[in-house]
Amino acid sequence: MSDIDDPPWADPGVKEAYAQALGRMLVAFNAVENEVSGLIMRLIPQPELAPVRDRLRAEPFGRRLDTLLSLRNTHPAPLATCGLDTLKALAARRNHFAHGFMDQNPFDGSFAIVSGKQTTQGFQSHLHSAPHDGLAELDQLTQDCDTAFDRLRSVSLWFDFDDLDGEA
Repeated sequence: MSDIDDPPWADPGVKEAYAQALGRMLVAFNAVENEVSGLIMRLIPQPELAPVRDRLRAEPFGRRLDTLLSLRNTHPAPLATCGLDTLKALAARRNHFAHGFMDQNPFDGSFAIVSGKQTTQGFQSHLHSAPHDGLAELDQLTQDCDTAFDRLRSVSLWFDFDDLDGEA
């Protein structure tokens, strides 16, 4: 067999690195999702609203986020600091990667993420106009998820310690 019959294949390490970066991002975003649900539960603690809380837990993230955005006026001070308005964009970025297909060029290793709504082509991102490393975008998204989680968690702690002044 000649070299013509054996096409060069890209390093499989690119796909493995992508899978690891995607996994890290999904774990980080799951923490955000869980914290959004936890905040809703804290905002509607009344026992008679347990059926509402149970129904909300089963809702998709977008609906839970809409609920949280609607409830933020009940506690404007703590909820003003947690960046709720940025979470929809974070979820859209997450969905692009989570539901997209990694279409890797078998010769040079470059890849595009193809999803129903958009394609991140040749390391070209929908968020940036200059070509960049797709793995770096996933790493940035993971950091953004971690930051969002930290903000949400700090607000959750505010609710946990809100009534300390009333304790005997």
